Amino acid sequence: GFYRLRITEKNFFNFIAAPNDSIIVTADANNLEGTYNITGSEESMRLKELNHFFHGIYKTNDSLNAALQMHQQSNDVNKYMNAVQFQQQLSGRFHGYVKNFIDKNPASLASLAAVQNLEAEENFDYYEKVAEGLKTILPNSSYYKDLKAKADELKKLAIGSASPEITLNDTNDKPVSLSSLKGKVVLIDFWASWCRPCRAENPNVVKMYNKYHSKGFEVFSVSLDKSKPAWINAIKQDGLLWKNHVSDLGYWNSVVVPMYNIKGIPLTYLLDKEGKIIGKNLRGAQLEQKLEEIFSPTPSLPKGEGVKK
Repeated sequence: GFYRLRITEKNFFNFIAAPNDSIIVTADANNLEGTYNITGSEESMRLKELNHFFHGIYKTNDSLNAALQMHQQSNDVNKYMNAVQFQQQLSGRFHGYVKNFIDKNPASLASLAAVQNLEAEENFDYYEKVAEGLKTILPNSSYYKDLKAKADELKKLAIGSASPEITLNDTNDKPVSLSSLKGKVVLIDFWASWCRPCRAENPNVVKMYNKYHSKGFEVFSVSLDKSKPAWINAIKQDGLLWKNHVSDLGYWNSVVVPMYNIKGIPLTYLLDKEGKIIGKNLRGAQLEQKLEEIFSPTPSLPKGEGVKK
């Protein structure tokens, strides 16, 4: 399990102990985390390696944030964009390191510590990989059971999974089910009349609907409104032409919030004709590009044929 050796609230370090480990620690008692060395525990050595990398990344990122603020204040666009690019590279390095760390040994508590630093929905496969690894070494532990439960929950909304059913009333108080749209490519659009980013995105959704509806594209709008008049007025004001508008007027207590793990809106899920999730949170140019791929794919040349002059 995970343990902490602590002298004060701010002076400590974490380690991992397993049966039959013979752990020896040397450290400056004034700065445990910054100076400790540990032997006799392979897992603790992996955890130290991980934390050492994290501290270096966090320190560099703090410097970059300070530089971004300074360049913004001085209106130095070139230096600001360079810092943004470097920050993106740093993020890529961070995620690449964590994934490689897990790949080396998924059946490890150090890998459990690592995977918590990956965005869960985007890296569902790594959560599942570590859960399967922990099953082989700690099948009865809360570490495995908790991560397995989280991985199972994430799986419900993973790319390739069948979308959870939604049945809510429309603006005429008649129930409409998401499954009634099977056979169409469907964009589930979680929004609300009070959500400014949602309203700003609506013209793009309308544009995509007008462009691809005749080819089999539908929108299933699920509102987190609490006022029916405000909801209906927003539909009219934004020219949301499609028929599938539903809501339980439950605001953040709506039944769809836990069902689709909604932490903010606008939020979208794109479904194929079988009702399986093929895209998440696609908006603007990303949504347009994905729909272009689906409905207007670039024709491929038959094998053995080139472009004729």
